[in-house]
Amino acid sequence: MTDGSSRFTSDRRTRMGASWTEQADWEAGTTENVGLLADRLVGRPPSEGSGTQTRVVDDFDEVLYEGEGKALSDYYSNDVSQFTRRSGGVHEGGYVLEGSHNGGQSNFWMVSYEGDGLDYPQEGDTFSYWNWVDKASIGGNAGNIFWGYDENDGTRFNLRLNRGNSDFYVYAPDGTVIIDRVSYSYPANAWEEWEIQWLPNEIVVTVYDRDGNEQTSVSGSHNSSRTSGGVGYYVGANRPIVVRIDNVGIK
Repeated sequence: MTDGSSRFTSDRRTRMGASWTEQADWEAGTTENVGLLADRLVGRPPSEGSGTQTRVVDDFDEVLYEGEGKALSDYYSNDVSQFTRRSGGVHEGGYVLEGSHNGGQSNFWMVSYEGDGLDYPQEGDTFSYWNWVDKASIGGNAGNIFWGYDENDGTRFNLRLNRGNSDFYVYAPDGTVIIDRVSYSYPANAWEEWEIQWLPNEIVVTVYDRDGNEQTSVSGSHNSSRTSGGVGYYVGANRPIVVRIDNVGIK
């Protein structure tokens, strides 16, 4: 109905809290994308890349932070002070995670342990995140993601984006290589979606540009019994870089 009498947003959002930007969208009954974040639905802009994420791990936006009265340090541990939530340069939404490395400092990372309040990927899930770096080639690994993190011993699955050698690879929790040094030409100042299928004996990594065009897809087998765990991000370089991560979610 166009009078709004039966318009659905969510149990905690008014029309002004939805993702429409124009009154006409509301009046015309324009479809809104939504995703599940903790115990609520949140408005999602029209999907780009490979498809819609149906569950939010972390989009760094207001609902999960200001709406809950929380900061990064409430969800993450380790080098949290090296990361910031910023309101500019986002992939979509209101905020993005940014890590700036001066090229001479130690590498830094942060992790959200399973149980710290986010929705974590589990074995069988397909999840993805959006990654942006201001330089195409650096000596180091910038914008890595790891998952299945065990807080007791620090082991995890790890996608390493080696921009210095123009390749990437994936490690299992025991340190064995699942996907070994796949050549890849990284863009600068461009958002890319890195999608990971976490299967019982296989990891599949597919990269999409912002328009949803597949750039590469590779897979590798593993013998890990890990089925769950925390999620985190890593930044390292030998010269100044800016890394942004946005819209981490499960499909």
